[in-house]
Amino acid sequence: MLASIPQGDPGSVKAMPDDESAAFFNDKEVHELDLRVSTDDLALIDSDPSAEQYVNADMQLDGESVGTVGLRYKGSAGAFLAPCTAATLPGERARGAKVGKCSMKLDFDRVKADLRVHGLKKLNLHAMGRDPSMLREQLGYSLFREMGVATPRTTYMRVVINGQLEGLFLGVEQIDGRFTRARFSEGGKGNVYKEIWPNTWDPVRLRAALETNEDDDATSVLSMMGFAAAVDLDPQAARRWLDRDYMLSFIAVDRMILNDDGAFRWYCYTFRGLDFGLGSNHNFFWYESPVSTRMWLIPWDLDLSFAGAERTRIDRDWRDKSDCTCHTAELDVPASPQRAPACDALTGELATWLDDYEQVVDKLLAGPMSGEAIDGKLMRWIELIEPTVQEAAGLHSAPNESEWQDAVSFLRSAIDHSRQSRGHWPGH
Repeated sequence: MLASIPQGDPGSVKAMPDDESAAFFNDKEVHELDLRVSTDDLALIDSDPSAEQYVNADMQLDGESVGTVGLRYKGSAGAFLAPCTAATLPGERARGAKVGKCSMKLDFDRVKADLRVHGLKKLNLHAMGRDPSMLREQLGYSLFREMGVATPRTTYMRVVINGQLEGLFLGVEQIDGRFTRARFSEGGKGNVYKEIWPNTWDPVRLRAALETNEDDDATSVLSMMGFAAAVDLDPQAARRWLDRDYMLSFIAVDRMILNDDGAFRWYCYTFRGLDFGLGSNHNFFWYESPVSTRMWLIPWDLDLSFAGAERTRIDRDWRDKSDCTCHTAELDVPASPQRAPACDALTGELATWLDDYEQVVDKLLAGPMSGEAIDGKLMRWIELIEPTVQEAAGLHSAPNESEWQDAVSFLRSAIDHSRQSRGHWPGH
């Protein structure tokens, strides 16, 4: 099987491409987005955001008419909890009506096939409902990019629906074929997989995880199968599938932003005292080069970064596999059984790169995550979004100004703590 996998030049990553979308994704303005939806269609999607049903919306962006686009609510199980709906536990996700601000997706070519907005086919509007500072994702994604990781770009947006202010959202770039073509020098036409880890060889599961090339019956998942086989049979052999510098940069940023709901948070499941295995991790994508044995990890959904003990956390250092049993961290709210990340075969292999990893953390702390660099970013973004935060205070469950300022202070303290502890919460 491995002999059939392409062996060409893996190329390189351009983390901040200068493409048609570059000017749109900026941190110098809050874009004005105006959506007009029929009363019946809005009532339909508001009755059950988790149905993720598209309706038509007439769109204006920064005062210019765009045309009719597709609009739906979006997210994983957590996105449809409060404040989007009244549900507080994932099991309640099934059918809750909208009560607050929900994340949305805009599909620009759903009605008119050739419609593009700043070169984009789709755009995500993240509600930041679990981030009262409204700064975590913006900061996390910026740090990944500055360390050379292929990462979605972001921009703040003031959203109005049918003449009523919906609130401040973060526009987040869609991870699709356009994204990969702009990032990967070998052409970027390979497969993108969402939330599938190389611990399965099952081609049915791998095809179900495709985010690009999914409509082509001839699309091969052979390379991902080969990657998974290498991890399973000899984790050291998996090194040939990874760019060492890139992966170390990914891990360093992921850990330093305390992204404890991402690729290194392993949820596991128990029932009546019986262990049913590793379960899964989430909030990531893989890009598979079509010309080489190279897999690139892409971050996603960072709203719980720097939140740590506020809601969820990796209970042990990501390199520790001294106890691989399922357990619940003392501070988890709600309780979410987990395993130590290094008990996963690939993560356990990455943990052997300890010395090089610490050097990359040093580079991050001296550069993009230095005190001066962080303060500069936060001051600029706070000044940028403050008028909209004040305007939307208390609207659709948005924080009032005092709650927002408290959340910003908490974020600053979390950053300071992470810098001092090199990415660990107390108790690690």
